[in-house]
Amino acid sequence: MESHLRDGAFLEHTPPERSRLCPGRAVNVYVSSELIILTCTPSNDLHPISSHLLYKVGEVISVNSRYYSLQSHPTYIITNTGTDINDYYWVYSRSMFGRIVMSKQTETVRIKVVVVVRAQGENDLGRPEKPLLSPELEEKVYVSGERVTFTCTSSECRDIIRFLLYEGVQFVTQKLTDTSGQDSAMFTITEPLVGSKSYTCTYTCNVNGTIVESNKSTPVQINIVARPQKPQISCDQKEKVYASDESVIFTCWTTDRTYSADTFYLYNDRQPVSQRQSQQNSATFTITNRRVAPRDYYCDYTCRVYGRRISSGYSSRIKITFVDLPRPNISQVPSHVSEGEDVTFNCTSTKNTSVNTFNLYKNSVQLNDSVPQSADAQNKSETVEITHVSID
Repeated sequence: MESHLRDGAFLEHTPPERSRLCPGRAVNVYVSSELIILTCTPSNDLHPISSHLLYKVGEVISVNSRYYSLQSHPTYIITNTGTDINDYYWVYSRSMFGRIVMSKQTETVRIKVVVVVRAQGENDLGRPEKPLLSPELEEKVYVSGERVTFTCTSSECRDIIRFLLYEGVQFVTQKLTDTSGQDSAMFTITEPLVGSKSYTCTYTCNVNGTIVESNKSTPVQINIVARPQKPQISCDQKEKVYASDESVIFTCWTTDRTYSADTFYLYNDRQPVSQRQSQQNSATFTITNRRVAPRDYYCDYTCRVYGRRISSGYSSRIKITFVDLPRPNISQVPSHVSEGEDVTFNCTSTKNTSVNTFNLYKNSVQLNDSVPQSADAQNKSETVEITHVSID
């Protein structure tokens, strides 16, 4: 063992501690032509890695002399086309005080590469029991572009290596098991095309050292539908300006003839305000707002497709402005009148409000024979002459 004196103390040259070689899965069995991923974890040492080497049964199969920092974990990807059992281990070197020192080799990792024996028919009795494929939605109806989630479950084999998903006879994707004894896997896919699709799943299982693929599950048919068209929204005032205690009437409708709207929903500030049953693909909402501020309103609707309730997109937003108008004062001249006499009503706004028109009502009915005059700019008043008042 070599020693050096530094800062008054002796430092000994010792080999780096043993590191670890980690396979990419819990069960080290791979199918022929499948990628084998091995990750190397160096020991916790302050010295940088100078080089590292991967060995297979005493044979160097990969050399990398690039510099690796303390946080780096070298990863090897190997493709094995044969069927064999091989032991792998890893060593590395560090630069320590100007000298390259080799580490101890890792514990060996045994990798088995096999050929999959596939089921010959839909009910091949020599294969593991077929799994169960379950969709997330009971109705099996999805909107185009929506994520579709399946779960493939097996209750027979306790040494499953991977689960596979098929559309018809076409392979879609696979999921490797994370732990020994895992009996299910979840698949999430996105279907952009409208139509009916049939899916099945299988699994590969280690049976006495032989990798066997199960029979296919019972097919699950799903329906992919287009999302309903966005509705349109309007209000009863073209200017979209209302008094704070005035009612606003919204109409929400759709021209989509593919679906029949079931229920319309009105929203404000991302909160639902009201809902109405559809009447010929439209609905009317009457709301009264007490807040004096502009507010955005929009709507959507739902419809039932193959038993599933599907929501349309939101309509465009419509901005409603609510204002607080002061209550006007009304007086008459003369204060007492007889039938057939003329009477003058004077309506005045009590605040500094720019008044356009005063309306006169009798028993909640607007008088059509009123003759409004120009408002006085100083007192915001308007004089309306009503003749031949009838005394009830």
